[in-house]
Amino acid sequence: MPDSPIEQAYSFLCRSCAHAWSGVYEIRRVYDSRGLIQSAFFLDGRRTPSPLTQGRCVRCGSAHLQVTAHTRGRRPRGGAMMELTP
Repeated sequence: MPDSPIEQAYSFLCRSCAHAWSGVYEIRRVYDSRGLIQSAFFLDGRRTPSPLTQGRCVRCGSAHLQVTAHTRGRRPRGGAMMELTP
């Protein structure tokens, strides 16, 4: 996998309790059990579910979040998260 991990900062706002927080995730390309390339999210060195699809409020546990991404670091050429090559 030639590309370096991407650092992506996200800001979160819980629509249930109004708690706000942020986190910087490292996004790496990994192979799944079928040999396909997938994005894997890491927070503080530990693998975590995608904050975009499975995020939860750290205070009340609600899934009703407003998420804003702030790009840090470099993106692969063409702006795509992943490029699949045979």
